[in-house]
Amino acid sequence: MIFWRYNDHMGWFLAYYYDDLPEDAGFRLFGAGHLAFLLAIAIGTGVVCVAYRRARPRAQSAIRRVLAATCLALELGKDLLLIATLPSYPIEQLPLHMCGIGVFILAADAFAPGRRNTLREIMYSLSLPGAVAALLFPDWTPYPILNVYSLQGFLGHGVLICYVLTLLVSHQLIPDWRGLWRVALFGFVVSYPVYVLNRRLGTNFLFINGGSPGSPLAWLESRMGNPGYLIGYAALILLVWLAMYAPFIINAYRAKRRSAIKPKV
Repeated sequence: MIFWRYNDHMGWFLAYYYDDLPEDAGFRLFGAGHLAFLLAIAIGTGVVCVAYRRARPRAQSAIRRVLAATCLALELGKDLLLIATLPSYPIEQLPLHMCGIGVFILAADAFAPGRRNTLREIMYSLSLPGAVAALLFPDWTPYPILNVYSLQGFLGHGVLICYVLTLLVSHQLIPDWRGLWRVALFGFVVSYPVYVLNRRLGTNFLFINGGSPGSPLAWLESRMGNPGYLIGYAALILLVWLAMYAPFIINAYRAKRRSAIKPKV
């Protein structure tokens, strides 16, 4: 079913799906190819963040929309390729992982801004760490590093991270731990029906029915069992939030102290 390939299995680029590839066609976690993509994403993100911070508001809005449109195009392009090349659309490819949901949250922030504080808090506390985890422990390792689905995975998550970081470096997003209750409520509203859907369809959206191979969640599952590992999953999220919000809490506390001890004129 493969319709184009090079002689070397690392050259498989267009494939119907990973089932059509040899078992040894995938790339190695933290291998040379994986690390090269991570470095390229880091450099590209840094360049965009610097340009965004120096840009005027109108140009910043345009950059946000380009990034959001790129994320949407990558997601839609993947779906169209699957529809065009498979007898039926694989249900596990629905955008119900946190990063897939994050694409639409990002688009809402860029094109139809409403409650931006809540949207950006969700992007920072859920989409950003989810995208970072996806790049560090990708679940698309069965594909060759130069496969169209690998490229979509790396680029899609990289652009999502880039979008959130542009907001951070320009101070258009200042994380506030007091808004985490909204994030937690959003997470529960989304995760409960997804958990039920996973049980019925045999999928693993949000990785709440099992850990991705090679990831910390897989290690938790091997130690705590399933569904017991969900306790460790929740604890891991809290630890990540603590690390992500601690610098902003400390800065706010220091600013408050400086304001309190500032002599009155």
